[in-house]
Amino acid sequence: MSSKFNHAHNFLAVLVSAAEPRPTITGSASFSQHIAIADSTGWLKIMLFASDPRHLLPDVTPGTIVLLQNIQIKHWAGSTEDGKQGAGNEGSWSWAGLPPKDGPTVLPVAGTLFPKLREKELREMLAMSDWYHRRGGKAELTARFPKAKLRPLKRLCDVGGENEFFDMIGEVLAVYPPESGNGADAPVNKPADVFITDYTSHPETRAAFDQHLGYEESEYEARFADGPGGGMVFRIALWGRQIVAVHGLHVGQYVHIQNIKSKWNADYGISGAVGSRDDLNLKVKDASEHPHLPQLIE
Repeated sequence: MSSKFNHAHNFLAVLVSAAEPRPTITGSASFSQHIAIADSTGWLKIMLFASDPRHLLPDVTPGTIVLLQNIQIKHWAGSTEDGKQGAGNEGSWSWAGLPPKDGPTVLPVAGTLFPKLREKELREMLAMSDWYHRRGGKAELTARFPKAKLRPLKRLCDVGGENEFFDMIGEVLAVYPPESGNGADAPVNKPADVFITDYTSHPETRAAFDQHLGYEESEYEARFADGPGGGMVFRIALWGRQIVAVHGLHVGQYVHIQNIKSKWNADYGISGAVGSRDDLNLKVKDASEHPHLPQLIE
């Protein structure tokens, strides 16, 4: 993406990832949000600032075509190889977007630019959407976008090991609130546990938890005796504010869990954890309308 330091730019690109809004530590803005965008020429990280988290990007889906106006390019040490990173200063930036499409897209999602969007801008957004759709709708649309900057959607079989960050879609098999207390009253050192499956397996998960799929011990042990071991059930620990999600989950539900960090656990093998004290939004969401769900249930 061509851009100059200390100049304001407009960008039309594909939204690759959008972090949850977080309180800022310094400065006049109260909240910030880290996003990444990409087009056929490259990629760019942008930090958006606002006094209210509702003025940042809503829960938009990766793959949304975004038009961002009045983004300053600044030098942020360690952000990229050339040090470039965008900044949307509080009260000065604006946006509009088109959601990922399976067919013709006719209207942009709500955005601060939407009421003033010119016909030329809408045509350009539709053209970008068509191009992205022809590319197969993959967020990793350019090899120049470093995988470390993405939070990819992974299957259990694709989890490499510890300390990876990713999203996952799966079917809920079991939900366990914290051992004592629940919801907002739950102790901070006790997580809730959610067991999900996407019907793939990982050699470092515990096969014993395949009992949640209805298998007897003799069945799952025999099934993996001559294979790499492991199982098809992934345990995810919910911490902090994420614990309230257990009250809205039920067995058989398809969920999209965001920002999972993979960890090694002596009881579960490779497992996941979600949540911190700074989380503002729930990261466990219903996936019944997620565009990648058909791939899971086919």
